[in-house]
Amino acid sequence: MINAFTLAETLITLSIIGVVAAITIPTLQQSYTEQATVNKVKKFYSTMSYAYQKAVSEYGDVDTWGITGNTQNDALIIYDYLVKDNFKIMKDCGFDNDGGCIYDGNYKFLNGTNTENYANDATWNYYKVLLNDGSTIWFRGDKNALINAFIDTNGPQKPNQRGIDTFSFVVMDKKFVPNGMPGAEVYFDDTCNRANSGWGCAAWVVYKGNLDYLRCDDLKWNGKQKCSK
Repeated sequence: MINAFTLAETLITLSIIGVVAAITIPTLQQSYTEQATVNKVKKFYSTMSYAYQKAVSEYGDVDTWGITGNTQNDALIIYDYLVKDNFKIMKDCGFDNDGGCIYDGNYKFLNGTNTENYANDATWNYYKVLLNDGSTIWFRGDKNALINAFIDTNGPQKPNQRGIDTFSFVVMDKKFVPNGMPGAEVYFDDTCNRANSGWGCAAWVVYKGNLDYLRCDDLKWNGKQKCSK
């Protein structure tokens, strides 16, 4: 005699599977999204670091490149030296504010408050590029840091928020580094938590390889590295 499940048993089993799926799928999706973010941030940093070192070898130290502040010429130097030959570019929007490369609205800090509208901020002369992997990068010259560079890992799509899909990089001690490094003006411990700006999250993502600061506020660069399970 062949034993088979009754209809009631089958329905109960399917219900259990449905409940388990409802619990696990969002967690798996979040984990996948965060890992994709980490991978894109690391890739951007690796590519820019290589490009930066190559440019220093060819043109000399960054402080001799002629970057004086935040003019369009400064951004063009960064584009010519670091970006145009080193990234796979889907769309080059340059200084165009209506090019569709970047979200046209206020980006947000990690704590949810508004920061700049990079698409329409004529003050800073950001050069904007959409990459083949769907990321947007933009950059400008800076009188002190010489280079300010950003990546939004999913382009114009939301949330457009620091520490979640948007991360920043600068030159420190003549090295291209992610914001948040020890010794930097913008440090992870001071800025990368849910009550703060998220300015210093890039270094954590590059070197720690996670976004756990989105779930707990007691992580430290030289201390606790991951949220408790």
